[in-house]
Amino acid sequence: MSGHTVGAAFRSSTSRQCYMFVKDQYAVIDYCPGYPKSRVISGSGDITDGFPSLAGTIFKNGIDCAFDIENHEAYIFLGNQCAKIRYTPRSEARILTGPKPIGVMFDCLAGTRFEDGINAAIRYDKGDSSVLFFKGDHTVLVDYSLNSREGTEKIIRRFNCLYGTVFESGIDAAFTSHVYRQFYIFKGERCARIEYSDYNNSVIFGGRIKRISDEWPALHDMFEE
Repeated sequence: MSGHTVGAAFRSSTSRQCYMFVKDQYAVIDYCPGYPKSRVISGSGDITDGFPSLAGTIFKNGIDCAFDIENHEAYIFLGNQCAKIRYTPRSEARILTGPKPIGVMFDCLAGTRFEDGINAAIRYDKGDSSVLFFKGDHTVLVDYSLNSREGTEKIIRRFNCLYGTVFESGIDAAFTSHVYRQFYIFKGERCARIEYSDYNNSVIFGGRIKRISDEWPALHDMFEE
């Protein structure tokens, strides 16, 4: 692989499938837990091929962060901008809200380090509309329905298994698995599957961090673009 990393990802409404974004490319991939992710469901093309409504927006060039919600909808982020989209089926894919500044879409983040950009996000098991945002070595838990947040804290405070790893200082991309209380994280050439239970009680699934090139061969063509 040529040095690219995953820019953003979010799980599909179809079990075991996720959307992956690398620069201005996207693909839908079967991420079957426990096996190398080698099957591309669709995509491996420009973002605007799969999301035509993004053609006239900043998101045509890439996505920094994303997370899925109900009804085939997702939030996407680039820089300090974000938008709410409907992502499937393709014929109905469209922007629902935005693009607009993060601090406007999520006014609970106004005045925080997160209003200028978000690196990664996962749906978090603390309520139906809870999402955990990552930026640098910090996280913040947001209820996107109530537009409220808790205080920020260090990544390793919430996920102790990341202490002393490449992810301690930050995460490039993440997505929530369809498997309860599991999610995937990416940084540089590395990735890991995380399983958590109670607060500050988490493990790296399989006990080790892996290389994206080994674990996600389906991304090879996107990384070579």
